[in-house]
Amino acid sequence: MIISRNVKPGPSLNLIVYPSNLVGAGRVGKIAKSLQSSGEFDETHAIGMRINGDALLPDEELAPGVRNKRIATFDSPFSIGRALAQELWALRVVRRYAKQNVKAVSAQRAIVLPLVYRLARKTGAVFAYNPHELETEALGFTGLKQRVLRFIERRYIKHADVISVVNESIAEWYMETYPHISRPIVLTNTPMDDGNSFDLKRKLGIPNDELLYVHVGYISPGRNIPLILRAFAANPKVHVVFLGDGVMRNSVDAAAEQHPNIHWCPMVPPDSVVAYVRGADIGLCLIEYTSLSYELSTPNKLMESWVAGIPPLCSDLREARSLLGVEASRTWVLESPVEQLSAALDRITVADVKKFKKSWKPVPSWDAQASSLVDAYIQAAST
Repeated sequence: MIISRNVKPGPSLNLIVYPSNLVGAGRVGKIAKSLQSSGEFDETHAIGMRINGDALLPDEELAPGVRNKRIATFDSPFSIGRALAQELWALRVVRRYAKQNVKAVSAQRAIVLPLVYRLARKTGAVFAYNPHELETEALGFTGLKQRVLRFIERRYIKHADVISVVNESIAEWYMETYPHISRPIVLTNTPMDDGNSFDLKRKLGIPNDELLYVHVGYISPGRNIPLILRAFAANPKVHVVFLGDGVMRNSVDAAAEQHPNIHWCPMVPPDSVVAYVRGADIGLCLIEYTSLSYELSTPNKLMESWVAGIPPLCSDLREARSLLGVEASRTWVLESPVEQLSAALDRITVADVKKFKKSWKPVPSWDAQASSLVDAYIQAAST
């Protein structure tokens, strides 16, 4: 069935609105590609921001029929300036697309729900909300900012034709907080996997009989980076490699200079991450409990380790326990990483890794899950 709410001329469009520069926006790209591959749209546009003067392309192809569209705005060091920049950007988005043949439009952040709702009303498009985390309870949203965001979400979520979230825990939270909405579709951020394996130990000069842990993603606050560095510095018989970059990269470099069991590798393309993770023995997912959103999250690190078939050593996250099960959680979940990480590095052995691999079961792929989101778009358009 072809989406047919809108009868305006021109190519049928699916719009995915994400207020960022779209660099590294992997989930946005995956959603865009999945919806475009359904055949329901002529084009899918991921709409982001381009700060005046930056070098990012305003129009960039991601895949056949899928494009990043960065709409210009300005930057400001002041809160009122940032608010004005956001409003200018929103007006430009509406002005560009209000008269086009838009079949569906989605908000990937709560802050753009008013913009997306307005655009959906103007075009008759399907109105979707696809938050990437528990938006209103995320790190950094407190006080007035949090109250405003909660008001926005409460005001507009009831109008959404389609809602998706990243895991069952967050779906339950939404049902308890907004009992009038339909149960959100769960689309876990299962990473792409080409089945390859990169020999990380060989690259780093690590003997095969020594355990290698891998930390993937941003090297930044909220991920227990100082704790990891201290623990591995005190446990020279096990190795850790940081695969990624971030504001705390200098700390990793300094530790690597002093300790031969601490390593760093540059970021790799998203489709290659699992292959690199598969070259390690154990993943690290030591998220700090800095917000309810983090506590209920399904971190990319967790899923990358799982899809690679290696055990994730995790903070006490609800989704980690659900994925691991009761018995495996005793080995791989740390109730207090600060108190337990060093001891875990001492006690975990090759035998523990082998035991995990014997009981490991694959999770549904992204494509298998995304079919539910595509079906929801089609159903919403037919009503």
